Amino acid sequence: MRLEHSLVVATRRVGEVPGNMQLAALVAVEDAVGTIRTAFDTVHQRIEAAPAVSAVSPTALAA
Repeated sequence: MRLEHSLVVATRRVGEVPGNMQLAALVAVEDAVGTIRTAFDTVHQRIEAAPAVSAVSPTALAA
């Protein structure tokens, strides 16, 4: 949550920079947020899948 908060604060400060830089900064922030969300979703899916894998008995794995 701190990272997202930092991104929001940085985005608000973009108003102090020239127009072209504003657009570039906003696009970069959007890309970063998308990348972070994708990474979070991937890790979350792996964590959810991990208990299902560890619940399989060793004999079932050997078969």
